[in-house]
Amino acid sequence: MVVGNLEHVRVFRRRRWLVIPIGAALFGAAHAFDMRLVVATFLLELVVIPLYLWRRNLWAYGVLHGWIGALFWLWVLGRDQWVENFGH
Repeated sequence: MVVGNLEHVRVFRRRRWLVIPIGAALFGAAHAFDMRLVVATFLLELVVIPLYLWRRNLWAYGVLHGWIGALFWLWVLGRDQWVENFGH
């Protein structure tokens, strides 16, 4: 949603490619409580934002974010969110 709004800012109309790293940085900053998560979300968004700008399908990218995020938490961070939130 932020990327869609950034596109309407006058500065980015001529330099549309700048929306990608700025959007990725903002999305990474939203996960600033863990530096590994910041880096992972930044890299993921460098791929996802161009896809979003091409197809504008937020549902598909939301599902992708959920799947990759859950697997990242489990495999990289070693935390099982299901167990932490709902118990055994």
